[in-house]
Amino acid sequence: MAVRPAHVRTHLPPVRPVRRGVGALAGPAAAAGGPELARAGAGGPNVTPVERLGHAVVLFAAQVGAMAARAPGGAAGRPASPLEALVHVTVWHETYAVTVRTLLDGRRPILPRGEYAEINAAALARERACPPGRLVARLLRAQAALEALAPRADAADLRFAFKAGATVRPWSAALAVAERHVRSHLEEVTCAPATVRAGAARRRPHRSGARPAPGARVRAVGDRTARLG
Repeated sequence: MAVRPAHVRTHLPPVRPVRRGVGALAGPAAAAGGPELARAGAGGPNVTPVERLGHAVVLFAAQVGAMAARAPGGAAGRPASPLEALVHVTVWHETYAVTVRTLLDGRRPILPRGEYAEINAAALARERACPPGRLVARLLRAQAALEALAPRADAADLRFAFKAGATVRPWSAALAVAERHVRSHLEEVTCAPATVRAGAARRRPHRSGARPAPGARVRAVGDRTARLG
């Protein structure tokens, strides 16, 4: 049976985060966005891809969530508002979590269709009125779901695409793309405008309604998990 994947919060029941992921990082250091957070699980040989993604998500949620609550429209000269970035990252993270859960349950997910700009614009129009605090809670909940699903995804050698017609990636590679996506939007919102402009050419993850990502459009390979569209 097909399942509506993205943006349906009822498909993400509460889960217990893994020890070193969201639950371990969502403390006072995360709320402050201070140096303690930067040292807590940001790297190291024993940190898994889902834990690295969790670190990026918590840092993004703490800093961008606070900025969105204070000034949803953002500062003049910045390429994206905090609220726009928060909606964008939250909705995609919910999509990842639902897609992974659906595949691991042996079902065929219904992936987002269309150009990234169209998908992002529709999400922003739908979620713009959602309070920033609620968006942050949804983002952390989706990350906790990914962490809870990680052991099954690792064992199943899971492969999936972010949207219909996009690249089919191994689980670990998809997590790395998702992490870069989150960090690029964190930099985009929090860095000085001149810094953002200087680094824009180096960043590939998709920007809300503008840049294509995660992954170029290619023909899907012929295994079960690749036929996601």
